[in-house]
Amino acid sequence: MLTILMVFCLHNSLNFVASSPGAMVLASEPGHQRSIDLVQYGFHLGEGGNPYDYSSSTSVAASGSVVAVAMNKLSPTSRIDKPNQRLDARWDVLLLIFDAKTGKLTTKAGPWTGGFGFELFSTSQGNFLLHLWDYHAANEGERKGAALLLISPSGEQLKELDLAPPVTGRCGWRVQLSPSRKKLLLSSCANDYLRYEILDANTLSKQSEWDDTISREIVVVSISDNQLLGESQSAGPNGTTVTNKKCELFLRTVEGPWSPIRTSSCGWALLSDSMVASVEQIGDQYKDLTSGYRLVVTRTDGSTLLSQTIQKNHSVTYASGPLVTSPEDRRLAIPTASMSTRWLWRTLDMGPENFAIYVWEVPNPAPLLKEKVSDPFAHYSFSPDGASIVIADRQTLKMIPVRGK
Repeated sequence: MLTILMVFCLHNSLNFVASSPGAMVLASEPGHQRSIDLVQYGFHLGEGGNPYDYSSSTSVAASGSVVAVAMNKLSPTSRIDKPNQRLDARWDVLLLIFDAKTGKLTTKAGPWTGGFGFELFSTSQGNFLLHLWDYHAANEGERKGAALLLISPSGEQLKELDLAPPVTGRCGWRVQLSPSRKKLLLSSCANDYLRYEILDANTLSKQSEWDDTISREIVVVSISDNQLLGESQSAGPNGTTVTNKKCELFLRTVEGPWSPIRTSSCGWALLSDSMVASVEQIGDQYKDLTSGYRLVVTRTDGSTLLSQTIQKNHSVTYASGPLVTSPEDRRLAIPTASMSTRWLWRTLDMGPENFAIYVWEVPNPAPLLKEKVSDPFAHYSFSPDGASIVIADRQTLKMIPVRGK
């Protein structure tokens, strides 16, 4: 995701508006969830409130019989000698590979040294893709381009794809995988255009490429194996893009023209081969005492599969990260945050915020899973068959089966 994958969080008393009755089936029942403490494998847990300290970041991906966690640590040749200097420091990224059934560490690969940012994906053939944002930077604070590494389940680096540094400092490379994990979309921007490349996710071989001017009204936001999902955009100051207030969505093949679809989104949107999932914010999360969002899932022809409003009284509720579907295209996960707006918390501007990941099985209106997390940026991934979800929540790796109804 970017990339960039995260987490859906709400309080126990969250109301699912217009949902059908029925008990929620949670996968995190005793004896079924496995948790691994990553501190024993080198995760650095920082001292809270210390601007010179840090906590490791993680990204997780599930592939066949193994689960991989990418984790960063401050490089031995670097240090944080200024408050909040993390982005300018040098970082080592390690890859930990665990057996999905036993939770035992099978392989430790790396480290790869670069900048602070990275993300991990899995492919349809069981390999992993590690996206390192500033991989070739020779000095601290320098940007020298990114890299995309293809890594086997045993930790062997199979291929490295160098990604040239952006012409301008406005944006780097964005990596998106189709839900089937077969195709990969690379996107970046130059002075006056957006560059797109579609690759085979299993080989990193290029299948197509094209440029769009930044002033174009539609920008690609998601990819399936056969189509692209675009969102209406308009040119802003200095060539930046600003989401159009109508938040319209469009579909096209790589070579074909854009066609509008009968759904919209003012937030996260995702395309698979059979459906489009999108999120619309309800109310103003910065002004209203109660706000929420609507999850809408439609077929690519526009017919509705699921429409669900997530809202809680006296709380601001919003999707805090991108949507993720399982490879077999049945299940959908959303990270969400909820914060109380009752008088005391609103006056102090410090209300408690709750986070969780919810999993739906389309078209069922009630979620299969609610898993509370402590990290608003917790990363998660479905197993290839969609039967389980893995979550990297700060220093804890969770492996959770998701039971159907």
